[in-house]
Amino acid sequence: MSAILWLASYPKSGNTWLRAFLHNVLVPGEGQFDINLLGGISDSDASVSNFAQVDTRAPESWTQAEIMAMRTAVQKRIAESRQGTVLCKTHNAMMMHLGKPLISMAATAGSIYVVRNPLDVVISNANHLGGSIDQTIEVLDTPDFVTHPVPGSPVVSDVMGSRSQHVASWTGRPNRGQNVMRYEDMLADPGAAFGDLVAFMGLNLDASAFASALENCWFVALQRQETEKGFGEATSHSRFFRKGTAGQWCEVLTPDQIAAVVGAHREQMARFNYVPDGF
Repeated sequence: MSAILWLASYPKSGNTWLRAFLHNVLVPGEGQFDINLLGGISDSDASVSNFAQVDTRAPESWTQAEIMAMRTAVQKRIAESRQGTVLCKTHNAMMMHLGKPLISMAATAGSIYVVRNPLDVVISNANHLGGSIDQTIEVLDTPDFVTHPVPGSPVVSDVMGSRSQHVASWTGRPNRGQNVMRYEDMLADPGAAFGDLVAFMGLNLDASAFASALENCWFVALQRQETEKGFGEATSHSRFFRKGTAGQWCEVLTPDQIAAVVGAHREQMARFNYVPDGF
């Protein structure tokens, strides 16, 4: 039976890095996998093309309630699109919205969730979307937050909720079908972090292939690809692979901004050792 292995995260937390690694592992061939072909082996639960298979009307006519009513059927189609486990990216929270589930458990095999310090997520999202730090802090603290793609966008809305809602919804009930990765651990000890991922997925990977996959998905390599080829997931506001560091908040955020983020997200930050000294 086919089912989805979710590649889940709040935006700008490391989802694309995760997918780049998996594509370099799973796609046969030599050399680095093209970042603009990431959709070739993993799907997206927000892709308009998937929803268009369920409702052939113009996507601009779909209401939020209609999109929610389609999600279970869309995810069933994604799960059945390939034999075995299907990788699928999502930025949706694992919760109910308008009386419907955002994630269909009937179509789910398990999940890989990437979590990142929200103090750095704020900076990365502000750059990605062209907003201010303060505006982005407000978005991260907005309960039941829903994105609103522009007409003609290739994706439907994501229901992310607040950053704390998102993290709690995916990681609040640990289970054997879930692997949680901290972005900071992926940076500090990629061999251990991605090694645990390979073991979780039961992949048969020799040391040489593992080392090659790590090298090909390292941030500098991804930046180089974006510079040379562009990247379809980037916005006009900023390059997608911008810094790829941890702790930038120490230099960028004001004490008041740090206090605002910690005050709003303390419980989930504490779970992953993100609360700074003095706060």
